[in-house]
Amino acid sequence: MSRQDHAPAGADPSGYAAELFPSDYASWRHCIEVKCGLRLTRDYVQARLAVLSDPGREETERFIRTYGRAYWQQVVVRHRIR
Repeated sequence: MSRQDHAPAGADPSGYAAELFPSDYASWRHCIEVKCGLRLTRDYVQARLAVLSDPGREETERFIRTYGRAYWQQVVVRHRIR
């Protein structure tokens, strides 16, 4: 993990606040935790993956429209709930 992964909430050492879309993992994490104010707990991640695993859900359809079916499949398969 980089030093950025351990930065305190609200810290923006790399200018992530100005990004429209996250450019890497640290940027994505900044977006979720700082911009959106969400805590990336195990329960939260499992709940999100459960929604994304259902192709009939509106949220899943929106994700696929935004990021593409190939990326959706990568996310769901890589992080399948065990």
